[in-house]
Amino acid sequence: MASVLDGVCFCLITGASRGLGREISLQLASTVRKGSMFLLTATNQDLLNNTKSEINTINEELDVFTGIFDQAKFNESNFMDFIKQHKDRQSWDHILIIHNAGTLGDISKKLSAMTDMCRLNEYLAINVSSVIAMTAIILQCFPCDSLKRHTVVNITSLCGIQPIKGMSIYCTGKASREMAFKCLSKEEPHIRVLNYAPGPIHTDMFETLCQDLGDTESKKMMNELLTQKTYVKCEDTVKKLIGILKDDKFTSACHIDYYDEV
Repeated sequence: MASVLDGVCFCLITGASRGLGREISLQLASTVRKGSMFLLTATNQDLLNNTKSEINTINEELDVFTGIFDQAKFNESNFMDFIKQHKDRQSWDHILIIHNAGTLGDISKKLSAMTDMCRLNEYLAINVSSVIAMTAIILQCFPCDSLKRHTVVNITSLCGIQPIKGMSIYCTGKASREMAFKCLSKEEPHIRVLNYAPGPIHTDMFETLCQDLGDTESKKMMNELLTQKTYVKCEDTVKKLIGILKDDKFTSACHIDYYDEV
């Protein structure tokens, strides 16, 4: 069977304006086939435009469109319109969804101190509820048939399978997303699902962890990664992710970490 990157691809990448999402967009741009389309979403139009310009420099034969979506206040009708506006421009071989967008939540408090329901609900809306809704909308727009393959990549974390002190809400969101996509794989076995943990990458989010993490022990661990420069580079982890997609040998719904041998 051909890999995800062999055919004409309709690809959604969330959180594409910076960091890991930007790097995924750029490296994918050099690998997908002529006629493919990227839909890039984030909350900052200027940064999204920068990513789009970089993609066009790499591969001018790609169609690239951007959309601003605040996943804390996700509007399913607007997102449905965004997908429908572009879905019939080509005969697609592959539907690729890459859920990269995410937030840390409140990392200053222990779980026993979290009583603000508005902040908790907002976190879950951004990181879980909207992700499920976006996936469902795309799958409804592109029903399974013999001509299309569907692949969902969930950017996850070690925190999705291992508790980290001071990061309870973040761990909860990552674990919830992984289980949601494991259920999707059971319910829709024709859909390829990959939960990919990119490792401790040096991004704005990582800098925030080093500065604001409330738990002393966990904060020390993060800062040691920073000072000793033992974090993972964005370009290296994305290269591994794309290699996994190209090989297409992973077990659907599995969790693969940057450090795993595959």
